[in-house]
Amino acid sequence: MVYRPWTVLSILAPTIHYKDTSSEAMRHLLGFHTMPEQHKIAQVEAFLRVAEDEKHPLHDKVGTRPESRLKIGSEWMTEATKTIESCGMSVESIRRGTPWVYMNDYSEQFTKVVATLGRECREWPAGTTDKAVEALITENSRIDDAIVFTEGSVKRGVRSGWGFTIRVEGQTVHEASGAITTSSMIMEIKAITEALKYLE
Repeated sequence: MVYRPWTVLSILAPTIHYKDTSSEAMRHLLGFHTMPEQHKIAQVEAFLRVAEDEKHPLHDKVGTRPESRLKIGSEWMTEATKTIESCGMSVESIRRGTPWVYMNDYSEQFTKVVATLGRECREWPAGTTDKAVEALITENSRIDDAIVFTEGSVKRGVRSGWGFTIRVEGQTVHEASGAITTSSMIMEIKAITEALKYLE
C-alpha cells in the first residue's frame, strides 16, 4: 500500500486537515526547523568544532568578538557568538580544546574510581551521608593526601557557581569559587581544574 504525504500527516496528527494546515504547525509537529534556524544551528555546531580543534586556524578567535570588516552583516563566528549568548551562555565559558584526554591506566596506578553512593543518599537522615563519605575517604586515602571537595550548581536564569575545598591532614588549606554561565557538568570540571592548578 502506498501512502500519500497528506495521509501520513493525518496519521501523525489526525485532528488537523492537511489542506488548511499552516507550514508553522507542520514544522512544529514534525520537528523541522526553518532555514534561518538551521543556519544558526550549523553556525553554532561549526563554532564548537573550531573550539575543540586546537589546530584550526580560527581556534584563537573562540571567545573573542572580532570586528567585522563586512559592510553588511558580520562574520559567521560573530553570528554564532551572538546566537550562543542569546541562549544565556557566555562564549568565555566554552571549553577550548579536546574536552577529554584519554589516559591509559589499566593498572590503576594513577586513578581509582569508587562509586558506591547514589541518589538514595538524599533520603538519609542529616549527617549520615557525611559519615559515609568520610568513611570512603578513610578507606581509600593516605594521611598526607590532598582531599578535594568540588561543587558545581546551575540555576536557570541565574549565573551558575563553582567552588572547591582542599583538605590535608584534616585541615582546610585552600578554598576558591567563581561564577560563570554554563552547564552543571562544565561547572564540576571547572572546579576540579582550578583545584588541580592550585595543587600544581
